[in-house]
Amino acid sequence: MGLEFHCVDAFSDAPYQGAPILVFPRAEGLVEAQMRRIAREFGYEDTVFLQRDGASLHWQMHLFGRRGNLQPFAGHPTVAAGAVLIQAGVLPATAGTTTFSFGLPIGTVDLQVRCADGRPMHSAFRMQCNHAVDAYVPGAADIAAVLGLPDADLIGMTGHAPLSLLGGPLSYFVVPLRDSATLQQACFDRTAWARSSATVTLPPQILAIAPAGMEADGTPRIEARLFGLDIAPQDDPPIGSAMPALASYLALSEPADPLRIVALRGMGHGRLSTLQVIAQRSGQTVMEVSVGGAVTPIAQGQLITD
Repeated sequence: MGLEFHCVDAFSDAPYQGAPILVFPRAEGLVEAQMRRIAREFGYEDTVFLQRDGASLHWQMHLFGRRGNLQPFAGHPTVAAGAVLIQAGVLPATAGTTTFSFGLPIGTVDLQVRCADGRPMHSAFRMQCNHAVDAYVPGAADIAAVLGLPDADLIGMTGHAPLSLLGGPLSYFVVPLRDSATLQQACFDRTAWARSSATVTLPPQILAIAPAGMEADGTPRIEARLFGLDIAPQDDPPIGSAMPALASYLALSEPADPLRIVALRGMGHGRLSTLQVIAQRSGQTVMEVSVGGAVTPIAQGQLITD
């Protein structure tokens, strides 16, 4: 008997863009060791196994990296898995919005998938986040050196300054840059990082952002890219899990409630992800954040298990 799998591109309405994700929507009966071996065999950056809790609308989600390492949370695989439950017929493609949830090491994450014409059109995860702000920020010259930029004046954009956002699900040092060209020029400098006080005071990943114009309806577009010790210089990794931190960061200076942005990733690396982010304040520091987009099916098949 075979084990069904689906290959999809998350946060893209076109094939071979976004982030490629492998999803097993009916993985009941598998144990962790089996899932780890399968993830290693396929070698996807992210492989998802979903196990339904009885007849409920709740699934345990097991997320593995390329080397079979279990991960606590990631945005692109979560959105991909939500759409695949509809694509695979596990849930009906009922017109309108279907709501369900995934259990992850960070806790329960809610999913909303909007369907039309018998297929999923938009998949989004929702979560509450309560980020704290770290008062310490390195000088612009130090930040520029860590990002391999020649001029401290390239750090910052109108109305926004570098800031550390601490808290769930993950912490980031958010660095606004002058423009998209500066973002594409940036390259993480390990030597500069080691020399700076950032090694002991800042979150391990830098979320660099730059203004990228407006959507036709006036929604601001932000280009974003992750840097850090665990990210190869040439990589442009998915940014889905960083979006709650970005929303919290922007909400500090943006009066709009709800806050709406479109985040773009991969513009200079040939795999464009388009993420629609909506953040609603529910207190002084708590944000209800929705991160969603299109999920495009690429392939499906059966893994031989007998």
